[in-house]
Amino acid sequence: MVSFYVPRQPYKPDVQVVVRWRNGHASHQEIAALRQLLTELRDRPIAEVFHEARAMPEWVLAICNPGDAQRLRDRAERMGLVAVVEPVVVPHLIDG
Repeated sequence: MVSFYVPRQPYKPDVQVVVRWRNGHASHQEIAALRQLLTELRDRPIAEVFHEARAMPEWVLAICNPGDAQRLRDRAERMGLVAVVEPVVVPHLIDG
């Protein structure tokens, strides 16, 4: 017996959730928020995370389905980060 039927949702390609640093490079507050958001960063030395974050203009939090991406973006923004959801960028292969 089936109580209700949920129609299959149309396929939506994965997207990425990206944190962008406010001033083009990560601040101490942004790195602290990033470590709070991503549990896998908590076990890494703060200096290592700081060096890695400062070396890039943004941090890709996840590649996931659009629903999960919106929830992660909202969580990141509640922690004070600037987060966006965007299509996954696939680099073009160059024949050598």
